[in-house]
Amino acid sequence: MDASASRQRCLRSRASGLTDDRFIAERCWDLAELGEGYQEFICLHTSRIARYRRGVTGRKALEERMELVQAYRRFPFRDPDLPEPLLPPRWRGGPAHVLFVECDDALRDEAEAFVRSAQGL
Repeated sequence: MDASASRQRCLRSRASGLTDDRFIAERCWDLAELGEGYQEFICLHTSRIARYRRGVTGRKALEERMELVQAYRRFPFRDPDLPEPLLPPRWRGGPAHVLFVECDDALRDEAEAFVRSAQGL
């Protein structure tokens, strides 16, 4: 292997403080739009979690789980996972993730059981 092929480039930067860091973060990512998306996800799935916990079975469990994953799946690609001091106040990324995990946990067993039964397993 050519030694130059394994070389990595690293950019180091230093801002003059938290205000500048926040300004850079706001210019690089549309955190307001992302935050609105998280809030919409939370509003929709908060209204569903009690029903999931009571038990959704069969095909409906699979459908609900697929809709849940579809609604959440783009967030990890869009969210820069910034440190808390750089996030807007009342950032909803963490609560949205916790809710996603809770919903998925509530639906997983029944959805997977339906898939296994459909496969004849």
